Amino acid sequence: MSELKRSVTNLRVTFEQMVSEGNKIMDIHRVEANKREGAKITARVISLWVIENGKIVLRDELTHLEQGAPEDHDLGSRTSVAVPDKSSSRIVEPLTDIPVL
Repeated sequence: MSELKRSVTNLRVTFEQMVSEGNKIMDIHRVEANKREGAKITARVISLWVIENGKIVLRDELTHLEQGAPEDHDLGSRTSVAVPDKSSSRIVEPLTDIPVL
């Protein structure tokens, strides 16, 4: 999270679609941010969340940078330690200590 806080002055997330089944949630959301030097970032994100025992145990996201510099394509992923998924080129992040409210 500290990398994101260092890079942007504000951040807005708008959920466009959300579907759940069992312990899985899929969503499509849009992220808009302003970088400290004034540039804008806009991205559309498709996410899968898996919840077990009231905690997020998996987050798998596909992000499309719609506006911003090419080096900003992974800005959201820089906020946590990513574990490569050996079956594809996607990033899968196991998150075990985040409570679901």
